[in-house]
Amino acid sequence: DGNKYLSPGSIYNNDDAPSKCEPITPEGYVWTKQWRTVGYYKHGKFISSVCEYKKAFITVALTRSVK
Repeated sequence: DGNKYLSPGSIYNNDDAPSKCEPITPEGYVWTKQWRTVGYYKHGKFISSVCEYKKAFITVALTRSVK
């Protein structure tokens, strides 16, 4: 689906999520405002919450007129 999931550590509620998810947004992606508690170990590190990111779409405006 092209989405990425990154862990900012523990997210306690919806009010806490923006301050945790927005700063770690990967380049070329936007935070979908979605997060979830997962609770698993990855490479010996406990991952408790993940934020969801999707690819950013850049709108390009054409400014050249055709005569």
